[in-house]
Amino acid sequence: VQAISTVNIRSRVDSQIMAVEFRDGAMVNKGDVLFRLDSRQLEAQLRQAEANVARDKAALIAAESALRRAEELSRREIATDQRLDTARSAVSTLRAAIRGGEAAVDSLRVQLSYYTISAPVSGRVGVAALKEGNIAKSGDSSAMLAENCAESATTATPQTMQTRASRIGG
Repeated sequence: VQAISTVNIRSRVDSQIMAVEFRDGAMVNKGDVLFRLDSRQLEAQLRQAEANVARDKAALIAAESALRRAEELSRREIATDQRLDTARSAVSTLRAAIRGGEAAVDSLRVQLSYYTISAPVSGRVGVAALKEGNIAKSGDSSAMLAENCAESATTATPQTMQTRASRIGG
């Protein structure tokens, strides 16, 4: 029996392995969690970025209210154009800050996904080179060697070689 294909599992980030979620040699399905890395620092950064967006949204509500007041006072020729321009600028600045904050949140969520390593294909997993407590290094090809493979059985007959692909386990 030989592997039809193999996949080396590599971390995209440097982090401590918190859990190995499979037994060496076990069958896994595509999407099964194989490793969990320490993501606490990134989770804190995500909460901070989300809080910044919430703060900016609250400030935007106040700035929009101030803009409405400035527009009303300007219509009655009580407020100066400078006050109206300042209120408009504050609203625009906060809207831009919110967009930037939301982009930071999205980026952190993508990065956070790197801390849970899942099987890219179904098959039999090999031996994990690193265990719980070890440090996984980004892109290190020998760090977490887990082979996910569909297997193929090849039999020789006098006239021809016949190959029968089969899934093992299930």
